[in-house]
Amino acid sequence: MKFEMFELFIKLPVPERVVPEPVEGSKGSILFNSLNGNNMRLYILIVLCILSTISMGFLIVALTDIMPSEPLKEYRTVIAIGFIMFGGFTRIAYKNYRDQKSKLL
Repeated sequence: MKFEMFELFIKLPVPERVVPEPVEGSKGSILFNSLNGNNMRLYILIVLCILSTISMGFLIVALTDIMPSEPLKEYRTVIAIGFIMFGGFTRIAYKNYRDQKSKLL
């Protein structure tokens, strides 16, 4: 008895993709409409600003003697690189947002 590899698997019918029909008067998903390109750039910019602020706080704690036990002393270099990285990403995101906003006006 010779079995082919494909004969060993059960072949199940593949259902056709069902696309729901749009409801009259709707303009699409509320979430999709609110996350268009310009708003998404703004949300990314806000998140990067928050991350930059948090990393700056960690950098201040790591480079000063605010805490007597100095828990972040060994990670000063990594924290500084992270601060520079988030600052650079924030700068790039701000430039993209500003350029996109000026194109719309």
